Amino acid sequence: MAKLLDGLRVLIVEDDPDSGELLEMALNHAGANVTLAATGAAAMTRLALRAPDVLLCDLNLPDGSGLDWLGKFRTLPLMAGIPAIALSGKARSTDREESLAAGFEKHLTKPAPLADIIGAINALARRNEVPALLPMLKHLASTTGCRYASLLRFADDKLVSVWTHDRDAPHADAFPIDLPIAASYCILVRQARDLVVIEDATTDARAAGHPKQHQLATYVAAPVFSGDGTMFGTLCSYDAEPRIIDVEMRAAVAAAAREIETTLLPAYPTRAFA
Repeated sequence: MAKLLDGLRVLIVEDDPDSGELLEMALNHAGANVTLAATGAAAMTRLALRAPDVLLCDLNLPDGSGLDWLGKFRTLPLMAGIPAIALSGKARSTDREESLAAGFEKHLTKPAPLADIIGAINALARRNEVPALLPMLKHLASTTGCRYASLLRFADDKLVSVWTHDRDAPHADAFPIDLPIAASYCILVRQARDLVVIEDATTDARAAGHPKQHQLATYVAAPVFSGDGTMFGTLCSYDAEPRIIDVEMRAAVAAAAREIETTLLPAYPTRAFA
């Protein structure tokens, strides 16, 4: 049986030898071909010779910030279009924003669960393959007229973004890791195990007193189920402005969720999200 990261080349830039070796071992086990670099300069040398499919870079390197090094990496012809994931010990929203502004597509906070690292690598490296999650989310946002569309995974009582499309920043996933499910309208989907639609949170009784009531006015989401019947998470589209979500839009969200269950989730084995 094929492994999740089969054949993918991953360059890890990490100065802590124990962390680097553990990541190397885990990603190799998932099928990746891993190269390690302990400094930005060492990574630059490797990247000049061969580009990886995904770059995984610590932001606190002994020879400078990973944010600055990414800019240098991007000057190399081989690095054009190669996605990069930031690994940081900082979890503030401003830290994530800085990473994405610097050109990283994902920002993971240390110690990031292996499932999230593997999921992020797979989503980025295979984003142009069929079935392609990113184009699907972009189309879903366009169909509903919302700014955002997300495939979100339930991890105990937390939400993890497999990928979130932001119409205003389509290159990067700005959704935070480990947002409490109760702090999202996704809690309503988990409880109902069915499609949930909020067209105007200021007048919808289900949103009364919810932390997102005055941040997100529109929300439409369908549950996504794994093959064993457990709820993997939600496929949702949402916006700060109230919007009419008509019958066709609702059907589109539900149909996309079923497509993800049958075509995308088999490429994300349960073990990778344990």
